[in-house]
Amino acid sequence: MRTTEGRALLWWWGLLFACGCPAGGAVPSAPPPPQAPLAERLAALEPWVEQAMADWNVPGLALAVVCRDEVLWLRGFGERRLGSGEPVGPRTVFAIASNTKPFTATALGLLVADGTLDWDDRVAERLPGFMLHDPAVAAELRLRDLLCHRAGYATFAGDLIWIGSRFDGAEALRRAAGVEPAWGVRYRYGYSNLMFLAAGAVLEQAAGRPWAEVLGERLLEPLGMTRTTASVSALAGMDDVAVPYMEVEGALREIPYLPMDNMAPAGGLNSCAEDLGRWLRLQLGEGTVDGRAIVPAEAIVETWAPHTTIPLGPASRSMIPERHLLSYGLGWAVWDYRGRMVISHEGGLPGMFSSVAFVPEVDVGVAVLINAEESLARAVVLQVLDTALDAPPRDWSVALREWERELEQQAAAAGEPEEDVQPPAPPSLPDSGYAGAYENALLGRAEVVEEAEGLRLRLTEHGGLDGTLAPSSGDVFACCWSDPVFGESEVEFDVEEGRTVRLRFQVRPEFIDPLVYEFERTE
Repeated sequence: MRTTEGRALLWWWGLLFACGCPAGGAVPSAPPPPQAPLAERLAALEPWVEQAMADWNVPGLALAVVCRDEVLWLRGFGERRLGSGEPVGPRTVFAIASNTKPFTATALGLLVADGTLDWDDRVAERLPGFMLHDPAVAAELRLRDLLCHRAGYATFAGDLIWIGSRFDGAEALRRAAGVEPAWGVRYRYGYSNLMFLAAGAVLEQAAGRPWAEVLGERLLEPLGMTRTTASVSALAGMDDVAVPYMEVEGALREIPYLPMDNMAPAGGLNSCAEDLGRWLRLQLGEGTVDGRAIVPAEAIVETWAPHTTIPLGPASRSMIPERHLLSYGLGWAVWDYRGRMVISHEGGLPGMFSSVAFVPEVDVGVAVLINAEESLARAVVLQVLDTALDAPPRDWSVALREWERELEQQAAAAGEPEEDVQPPAPPSLPDSGYAGAYENALLGRAEVVEEAEGLRLRLTEHGGLDGTLAPSSGDVFACCWSDPVFGESEVEFDVEEGRTVRLRFQVRPEFIDPLVYEFERTE
């Protein structure tokens, strides 16, 4: 946290940029050589950004860099839609996905400051009917537990309930009660979108108004974030909107925006670099922008406070060797970098990725938006932070590409089949034996139907979970889902006395949901 004494020490140590932003490094024994203003050094990164976009095959990128209460770099690169000639600019709208979470936490902080809520309120007392798999945990869970990913769920567990489904938020939260926890409450970190949905429900109950209205009145409108929307449906009437892209069979493919209304408090906002520059100014100003107090400082600072430790495994340590500690506050990730505390968040949805980070100690923040599913946004954030902190030169685009390539090679080597793999067995039943209706308490109804070209599996409540089944081995089939976002799944049937009794599958456990969903046969 910043204090008057801390600022005085920074000044005394001579750690000031020519633009007025403090730099990193030890106390010099002699006056340092003249430093170009930070704005000039940032502008010099433009060729690097353009080359990095080409290397990562990213169509468009927008960014904002803030120093104290001033926007130093506000820029767009590339195209909103490939081949259109329509440039990305500072006001081009992208989905920001989980960068919505800090907005939800800050809005709750406003209600705490008002005296309407307390961070340690029991969720069940604020949200009548709130249930979890374990009633004792549901009775004990506090508001801050929802916001710092320590409710006991594995990362992304239960997300298939809402992603691409026809369930509204209330129904998704009701079904979430059936998700089994992976460990005890407050025992360890597990990133949970469903718990942020519950946090949004608490906000609505306490404020007596929809989540989007509270955010609009208390945050977006006072900040002048006029291009930020809380629903994909609002994008239809807007100009200057980026198109999402994902790589399919080695080529970029345009895909639609994922509707997020049923999970809006966890990831429903769409925004632009210009608006996120205002958001960064609010954070660096500890709730004050242009001399106006919009959020009490204590609410801002509480969201930054580390709550849940996130283990740094070998892969994380190798990605950013300069990072030693990682934790999660209330809607923000909190970590160290080159001796400074960084507050950040990332957001990823099909075809979109965003990264927001700021260093309160040196009053620098950066927001990056891209219309692709790539880690380039991370590279840009680190390149900007290194520039602001006057760190030794390093090409973060090259470094992260090499890091991801190494992880892919390791995963491929680990997944190589043994040499004595047996040939696949034929299915134990004819196609008609697998056809039928199946039911899962979380996802609803699944139907396996016979078609001219073979079997098809479809979930009636998930439009994208509809795919063909190709025999793999025995009673295991390969399912290619119609929506490329869901990729492919292995579907296994249990056969008893010559009849299927259940089926099970996972959907992209590394990105969508780690749970194995089991469906019992009903017809």
